[in-house]
Amino acid sequence: MESHDRAPGGPSQAPAGEGDLHAPRLDGVSFASMSASTEAPRPKAVLVSVQLPGVTDADQQSSLKELKRLCQTLGFEVVGEATARGR
Repeated sequence: MESHDRAPGGPSQAPAGEGDLHAPRLDGVSFASMSASTEAPRPKAVLVSVQLPGVTDADQQSSLKELKRLCQTLGFEVVGEATARGR
């Protein structure tokens, strides 16, 4: 039996030069390639703001940018933004 053959039903390593040598394999599928599909989806967020009178567009954009960074830091995927102008 060659070193890259495996016993039926048991995990094996990929032959030298094929993929990640440290990732166990089962039935020809690397566990390393499976990890991305088993991760929990990131929660999504939509940023909603009201621009009050006296707040400049630059200040409003700066505040939204800071809020977006905070959401991303907390693990959210920001999927949209909406701003309304207050009276």
